[in-house]
Amino acid sequence: MAKEVVGEIKGIRWFYWAIVVAVVAFIANTSQGIMAAMGGTHFACIYGWSDVFMPFTIAPLAAFLPLLTILLPKRFRLNTLNIALLYVTGLIVAYTIGNWVDVWMSIPAGNILRIHFSSEQLKSILMSLWFVPPEEKIIPLIAGNTTPDWGAWTPAIVASFIYGFMFFLPSLSLTLLFRRRWIDVEKMPFPVAVAQWEAVKPVLPGHSIRRLRSTFIIGLIVGLAFNFQMFMTWLFPWWPDVLSWRTPWTSANGCTNVPLGDLLGSTIVAWGRWNKQPLNFVIAYLAPLDVSFGYWFSTLVFMILAQAAYYMGYYTGIFETTGGCCRLLGFAGFKLSPWWGPPLYWNWMCLTGGMVAIVLMSLWYARGYLAETIGAARGKASPDVEAKEPLSYRNIWIMLIASWIIVLAFLPTIGINLDTAIIVLIFGAFIFPIAETYAYGLTGCGYGQGRDLWPTWALRFKWPTAPQPYTLDYFMSAEILHRGINTASSGLHTWAMISGHGFRIADMTGIRTKDVFKFMVMAFLIALPISLILRVEWAHILGTARMRLCSSPWDCDCAGANRWNTAPPPGEIAMAAGAGFIVTILLSIIRARFIWWPIHPMGFLLSGGMRSSWTGAWTNFLGAWIAKWLTLKIGGSRAYEEYGIPFIGGYMVGLAILTFVGIIVGTIRWFIPF
Repeated sequence: MAKEVVGEIKGIRWFYWAIVVAVVAFIANTSQGIMAAMGGTHFACIYGWSDVFMPFTIAPLAAFLPLLTILLPKRFRLNTLNIALLYVTGLIVAYTIGNWVDVWMSIPAGNILRIHFSSEQLKSILMSLWFVPPEEKIIPLIAGNTTPDWGAWTPAIVASFIYGFMFFLPSLSLTLLFRRRWIDVEKMPFPVAVAQWEAVKPVLPGHSIRRLRSTFIIGLIVGLAFNFQMFMTWLFPWWPDVLSWRTPWTSANGCTNVPLGDLLGSTIVAWGRWNKQPLNFVIAYLAPLDVSFGYWFSTLVFMILAQAAYYMGYYTGIFETTGGCCRLLGFAGFKLSPWWGPPLYWNWMCLTGGMVAIVLMSLWYARGYLAETIGAARGKASPDVEAKEPLSYRNIWIMLIASWIIVLAFLPTIGINLDTAIIVLIFGAFIFPIAETYAYGLTGCGYGQGRDLWPTWALRFKWPTAPQPYTLDYFMSAEILHRGINTASSGLHTWAMISGHGFRIADMTGIRTKDVFKFMVMAFLIALPISLILRVEWAHILGTARMRLCSSPWDCDCAGANRWNTAPPPGEIAMAAGAGFIVTILLSIIRARFIWWPIHPMGFLLSGGMRSSWTGAWTNFLGAWIAKWLTLKIGGSRAYEEYGIPFIGGYMVGLAILTFVGIIVGTIRWFIPF
C-alpha cells in the first residue's frame, strides 16, 4: 500500500491530547457499562467500543474517532498526523477497556467476587492476597445498587494496574526490538490495521467523498446491508432471520457449532465448527495466500486423519454423545476429541511445540538482525540502523531486560515461587507475545487466544494433577497463564499485538515512530486507570443481576482440579509437543528453501490454534483464499490494490456506522426499554 507521507511533523500538543484520551476513556467505559447492563451475549459482543468480534478482533473505536471528524467544518479538518493520533487513541482505549465479559467485567471486580463463591480452602488462600478487599466489602457486588468502599477497593485497582503495566512493558519492548524486522523488512501486513485505515481514508487530507472508488461504495453498501440485517435480527425477535443467525448454535461472531445429530456431524468426526461472519472473510482476504492455503489445507488433512483414526477404533461413541462444541473443547474427555486426544493431539501439537518452534524459527531467521541490534546497542553499528526507531537499541534492550526483572519481582508478591515465576515469564512475557503478534501481523486472526487446557502445558510437568489442597503458587500461576491469554485484550500478548498495529499505522502514514511510541505509552498510562476505576464503579451499580458478573467458584475454572485433570498426562503432551515442533521446523525450512512451496507454517499452526479452531475460521480463510486468488489471477496486484482493498475499506465504514447505531440504540433501550 502507498504511504500517506506527512513528513516530520513536530509540536504535538501533549497536554491537550492527554485530555482527549481521558475524555474518550471515560465516555467509552461509561458506554461499556450500559452495554453490560443490556445483557445478552450477542448484542454486547458486537456493539461496544472495546475489542469485539472473534477471531478477527477489531476495535471499532479506532476507526470511528477519525471518521467522526467528517462532521467538522472544512477549515477545522485535521491533518494526517492528528487523524492518526485519534486512531491510536481509539486503539489504546479500546484495549484498556478489554473484552466485555472476560476483561472489563472480570478485572478486578468479577475475579474478586468469584472468591466469595469458592470452596473454603481455596477462598482462605485467595483472601490472604494483599490486594483482595475484606469479604464484607465484596458481598455488595451481588445485589448492586451501591457505591464502592474506595479505601477497600484501591489495592485491587492498584494491583490490576501493576499487572497490566507489568506485561505491557515487555510486550512493548519486544515490539520495539522487532519493529524494523517485522514491518520494514518482512513487510508483515497487519490486516486489521490495513482494513481499518482504509476505512479512515475519506477524511484524510487530499481525499474526498466525491472521489471514492466505486468498489469502496459497493463495500459500504454491502457492509451496511449485512450488519443492518444482523443488528435487526438481534434487536427484534420478530425480524426475519434470513441469515440463520438466531439459531442456538450460532454465536455473534458467526461461529456455527455442529449440533448433536447433524448430518455431517454424525459422519465426519472432526466436523465441529464453521464460520459465516462476513467481517472474518473481509479481513482474511488481506492475509498472504500461502498462510490462507496452509490453514484450510491443513484443516482438511486433519479431518481426513481424524476420520481414519475413527475407523481404526478411536473416538468410540463420539456421534452419540458429543456435538461439535464438546468435541472441540474436550468436554466429554480428551479421548473423545480429535483436537485434543489420541492419536493426533492436533491442537496440542500446534499450541505447544509448534508455538515454540515458530518463535525459535523467527529468532533464527532474524539472527543477523538481532546481532545488528546488539552491535548498535554496543555502539558498533551504523547510526542509520536506528534512524527510524523510537529509541536507541541500547535503551530498547535495557527496557526489555528491566521489564523481565519487574515481572520476576512482582510475581512472588502474589504467592508464586521463583521457579514457577520463570515459567510464567518465559511464556507470558516472551513466547505468547511473539507468537500471537506474528499470527496477528500476518493474518489478523487470533491463534493462541483461548484459555482452555493448553496455556499451562509447561506447568503440567510440575503439577501433573492439580495439588490438593491448592497452593497460591499453583493457582495464581495457572490462572495468569490461562486467563492472560483468553482474549485479544487479556494482557499477556495484548500490547505486543497492539503496539505492532500502531507502528504499522505509522508506517502507512509516514509519521514518526517516536511520536506513535510516546503517544501509546501516554494513552495507556491514562486510559487503564480510568477503565479500572469505572469497572469497579459499574460493578457496584449493576451487581450480578445486570452486569453478568460471574458467580461461579474459582474451583470451576481452568485451574480447578476437575478441569485441570481432564488434560492428557504430561508424557502424552510432551510427545505431541515434540511432533508439533518437528512439523513446524520442517515446514519453515522447506518454505525457506523452495519458493514454490504453498504451505506457510503459520497456516498449519492456525489449523490447531485455540481461537482459530474454536471459531471455525478455516471456512473464512477458504473463502478469502478463493477470492484473493481469483483477484490476483484475473487482475494482478493492481486489481487487489485498486479494487479489493477499497471494497474492504467501504465494508469497514459500514460496520463502524452500524456499531455506532447499535451502541446508541442499546443506550436508549437501557433508559427507555422497548
